[in-house]
Amino acid sequence: MINLTFSDISEKNFLLYKYIRGSHLYGLNTENSDVDTGGVFYAPVEQLIGMGYDYVGEISDEKHDNVLYELKKYFTLLCSSNPTMLESLFVDDAHVLFETEIMKNIRSHKEMFLSKKIFMPFVGYAESQIKKATGLHKLCQCPITTRKTPMDFCFTYYKQGSTSIEQFLARRGMRQEFCGLVNINNMRDSYGVFYDWGMQFEKDAITYSDLIAAYRQKDENNPIYNMVVLIIKTYELKVTENDTTQLSDWYEKYNRMFFYRGIQKENGNDIRYSSVVKDEPTICYMTYNRDGYVSHCKKYKEYQEWVNKRNVVRYEENKEKTWDSKNVMHCIRLLSMAEEILNGDGVILNRKIAGDYEFLMKIRNHEFEYDFIIDFMNKKLNSVKSAYTSTKLKDSIDTCFINDLLIETRRKLLF
Repeated sequence: MINLTFSDISEKNFLLYKYIRGSHLYGLNTENSDVDTGGVFYAPVEQLIGMGYDYVGEISDEKHDNVLYELKKYFTLLCSSNPTMLESLFVDDAHVLFETEIMKNIRSHKEMFLSKKIFMPFVGYAESQIKKATGLHKLCQCPITTRKTPMDFCFTYYKQGSTSIEQFLARRGMRQEFCGLVNINNMRDSYGVFYDWGMQFEKDAITYSDLIAAYRQKDENNPIYNMVVLIIKTYELKVTENDTTQLSDWYEKYNRMFFYRGIQKENGNDIRYSSVVKDEPTICYMTYNRDGYVSHCKKYKEYQEWVNKRNVVRYEENKEKTWDSKNVMHCIRLLSMAEEILNGDGVILNRKIAGDYEFLMKIRNHEFEYDFIIDFMNKKLNSVKSAYTSTKLKDSIDTCFINDLLIETRRKLLF
């Protein structure tokens, strides 16, 4: 098993090509821009003639700032019109750090890799950047800093609408851990809610005298009063100021524990069911917005990953504007390059030569508002689509020629 590293490739002369990529290549760098590099290497013969289990197609550092592609993967990406790989063929001498004669020969055929197939990869990548821009906007506007629980997505009926099960219980001094859920057949994520009165009476030391006193005060701001009202309604008790016999009988019957399991699991990741007493009435019916909870967890995870991985300097630059100016700048640059290629102008990497350098740098410096940028990107996207319909580029790459070029290159390297 051979595990290649950057050092191995350099020391064993496997390197074919290395160049400066990213903002420096386009002339869009600032004083804070890192110098990213890309390149091509060839695998040792042991990785090529075996079953390929130890074949290494790509080597990169942790942040993916410096990347090398093995010859086969490099050609494969070129044939799929990968934007980054296509750019590597058109790098000017000032940005080439190392190049062999073999790589010069490959790059001499760069025009063979241009076809209408560039449309989807270029546009697809640009669209992903638009999503990133809108995503960052949402993350900054509505940061998801708190992980909600299933209880936040449980609701019950209230008048002509709904209220959260937590509010329903809290108004009556009741708690979710004393509830028991039973699934309602043929009704997705709908449940009957039962209650373990005896367990709460025991835990909170609630006596019959407490219930009667609260009921007679009729204070709707008193949770115990609201609890008694719910008990009377649920169990259809006849209780008056002068006759509380049925409530007394009820208390004697229910001042025991049913050991219901609660609505939410201890780990807070799901709801759970309980075994309930036969013919016991429900205190209410509840729906659980499971899809909403799953969606929240996904967004929370994405937000936390973004926080952990974000570039601190770029975040500080962008947090007030709520969109990533660098991502947006490169999105528009990429769309412009796609339009230029489709119009027959070739691959123009240096944006000063292309003529949009000042505009792109204004974007990077946040000189435009979010709505203008999103509108501009969408219009640019439509312009590229129009260029695609009228382009004179060939429909596809001559893969037979490319395959022969790869074989010729391998022979020069291995024999």
